[in-house]
Amino acid sequence: MSGNTLKLSVLVIILMILPVISYSQRDRRQIMFNQARRMEARRDFDSAIDIYQDLIKEYPQDNAIAEAYFNVLMNLNRHEEAEEFLDTHQQAFKIEDWIQFKITLYGQKGEFRQAERIGLDFIKENPGMVNLYKDFALAYERINQYDTAIEILQMARTQTGDENLFASELGRMYQANNQFSPALDEYIKHLSRNTGFLYMVADRINSMIDQEESLVSEVIGELEDKEEPVLLELLAMTLVHSELYDDAYTVYQQLGLDKLVEFADELTAAGHVGLAVRAYEEYYNEIDNPVRKAEVKVKVASIHITSGDYEQAEETLLMLTEKESIQRRDYRYRSHVNRIVREMLADLSIRNDQPKDTVLGWLDDAKNFAFNRNEQREIDLKKVRYLIMSEDYDQAEGTIETTVAAESSGSRVYNISYYYRYLHNLMVNQTSSDSLMAELIIRIPDTELTNEALFLAVMMGQINPQNGDIFLEAYRLKNLYKANQAVSKILRNTSEAIDSLYTDRDLGYDNSIIAEPDIAERIKDGRIEFRDEELVLTAAIWSYHSGKTEIAQTLLSYPYQNSSLAGYAALKLSDIQKNRDQPYRQAVTSFLQDNPQNVFAPQLRLMLTE
Repeated sequence: MSGNTLKLSVLVIILMILPVISYSQRDRRQIMFNQARRMEARRDFDSAIDIYQDLIKEYPQDNAIAEAYFNVLMNLNRHEEAEEFLDTHQQAFKIEDWIQFKITLYGQKGEFRQAERIGLDFIKENPGMVNLYKDFALAYERINQYDTAIEILQMARTQTGDENLFASELGRMYQANNQFSPALDEYIKHLSRNTGFLYMVADRINSMIDQEESLVSEVIGELEDKEEPVLLELLAMTLVHSELYDDAYTVYQQLGLDKLVEFADELTAAGHVGLAVRAYEEYYNEIDNPVRKAEVKVKVASIHITSGDYEQAEETLLMLTEKESIQRRDYRYRSHVNRIVREMLADLSIRNDQPKDTVLGWLDDAKNFAFNRNEQREIDLKKVRYLIMSEDYDQAEGTIETTVAAESSGSRVYNISYYYRYLHNLMVNQTSSDSLMAELIIRIPDTELTNEALFLAVMMGQINPQNGDIFLEAYRLKNLYKANQAVSKILRNTSEAIDSLYTDRDLGYDNSIIAEPDIAERIKDGRIEFRDEELVLTAAIWSYHSGKTEIAQTLLSYPYQNSSLAGYAALKLSDIQKNRDQPYRQAVTSFLQDNPQNVFAPQLRLMLTE
């Protein structure tokens, strides 16, 4: 082999080996780096540090390794080692990163003057590097040096001549520094140029208002003359948060009908029904679509029902049944409004204690406006529930069988029917059917119907057997909107003392006696005793849901002997008192001192932190 040929062969071999060696080195670095990360995740920091130190010896210029090692030292508060490392390995970092790490280090050591000087000196020496201003500001923000962070961002504005630059960041920093007025200005600037951040900006402004109520006046002054829709909506959202609903209504009137009806929905949810009805009526008068007009009237009728104005609700709904426009073929199947109106009228008939035929008649009429057979079957099952609660068990059973006769065994309606079979069996036989319950849990788990069946089964298993019929009768009354009768049925049958009071005063179903100071005190201290505490707690919850809050609070304050019932009663009572701005902390603290291991103790402790 000639000399030239030999040299060429050696060269080829070297060229082949070099990539392998290079790859092997890179592979070793990555393996060791991953090992260090895993040690950190396991909180084995000593092992992680050993690996990093080995890596640094082999790769002293590697930025990723250097940063990871520095961060471990900082997380362990080994500040002296971290500082020494930065000073001796500056070549491993970009200069701007090295300075930011120095800022972090000084900040954690409490050496804020040094932190401020090193960053500002660098920026003043490099005024053209505007893209770094934000990074440096964030470094100061992380060590809570908001004044310096703000100064740097303002310097960036001076350099660029852009008075809107970094508005979101400045708003956040001013807010963190409790400088709410300039924070407000910056958030408004940010939103003007970035309309998609409406909800974020609104949340931050409302958070500041929660800390300083007077800020709402500044918001109004800044925004009330603006023409940009997003700023007007911000104003409206702020007014709603501050419960200035009339002012918010005026703003929403400028934002268009869609925003107005959304506001009406918010008012309804917040319980400001008078203003909600005004907003709905204005929306109704401004639109032409018959279906949308009907849907708004349904919302108004729902408000009347919730407010107990059944006469006005019925008048509104009956008017809709006469609207031929929404029953025309081109509108009839665009919305469920025709069906909903008739189901609401059936519900109103129950509330008004109308004859059975009236209730069933409205439900049968609702079936005429169902979109398909499944919806018709669902309405039939609503009839079943009403018939069971009305103790018409034979007709209820017949309706169940007729409803599912043509259904496949796995259909939704067939599966749901097991709840009504269970309910029917329970009311007729006054015992919980394990087989029907098992079918329910298998067929429709995690549904409201199954949960209701489980509640009934648990109650029937816990209370005294002789009171089973009392509970079921009260349950039926409650489902027929006769909550007062249901509660009095329970209370009179679980306490001789209460029954005597009702009899002596000829109270009927008037339960207000429970909230009378003398009677309430006797209940709260246990001088009036009840049997079946589960029933008393149920009566308390039903009273609360029917708006009888004082009665509910009295019954929740009863000294329950069962620890689980006592814990739940304490939790519910505290929640009611908190929502009514009544003192509750002392009672919660006292309960927790006496019952530290109660099953509801964690939730009660959480209430004390809010």
